[in-house]
Amino acid sequence: MTAMPVLSGLRLGIGMDATRHFVSNLDAVSIILLTVTLAAFLVPIFILFPPVTVDCSDVLRQTHSRAGVAPRPDNLRRESSGHRVLEVKGRHISPVESCRGIELQSNLTSSSDSMKYHQLYTFAQLDPQVGEGDSPVWEAISSKHFPLLANIEVDLWIPDPNKTSRLLGKVDGAFLVLRFPWTDAGLVQHVSAKISHGFGASPEKEFMLPVSFPNETEIRVQGYSFAEVKIEGNITTALNMDVELPAELARYLGVEHNLGIFRVDEP
Repeated sequence: MTAMPVLSGLRLGIGMDATRHFVSNLDAVSIILLTVTLAAFLVPIFILFPPVTVDCSDVLRQTHSRAGVAPRPDNLRRESSGHRVLEVKGRHISPVESCRGIELQSNLTSSSDSMKYHQLYTFAQLDPQVGEGDSPVWEAISSKHFPLLANIEVDLWIPDPNKTSRLLGKVDGAFLVLRFPWTDAGLVQHVSAKISHGFGASPEKEFMLPVSFPNETEIRVQGYSFAEVKIEGNITTALNMDVELPAELARYLGVEHNLGIFRVDEP
């Protein structure tokens, strides 16, 4: 019964001695060769399986192209206060109320085409003191009371006929991707953002919304629901798609009550 522990200890001792002997015999050239070999083995693994999260925009990039033009130096003018302000030269749309808008190239889109992406969604909160009863009424929020709404960036992704994903196939329909600054994992999240989107990237959280109005099947499967919402003093019935919102968004905006996002255009 005592032979097994002694045998295990002997094997462990022999293994440690062999390791120390191997390390002591390594010279500078051997260490360099070992390092290069490990790097050659690990680099392809990191390329195929990067240690970063896959965002909605990363998936859409396989089948869609992002619409709109980035702010350019010649599009910026200075106010009397010295701050630089975007000077719109194309068609400007705001798919989500109080969030950052998108400038579309006027020579590529007609006025009617661009307006179908304008004012599709609005954020709203449900105040328990106001929304009591069987038919609670949500109230739309704006950057006036929640200024961080203006920090939410909105990207419009349009299907690209020249792109096809082997995994996803052909994906129809345009989508909105909403992005807001968010850091909850410290240095790891900063490193992940820079690996994914470049050295100048900052950690963000994003989520996706459809441009087309959901049909009855999508409403049922996704768990959307119709509710009354008060917008600029008027109460209307709209589609609440709050299941698409990440929990971090309400904390980022400072919304203490239930946060929803409503589809405000007619189907």
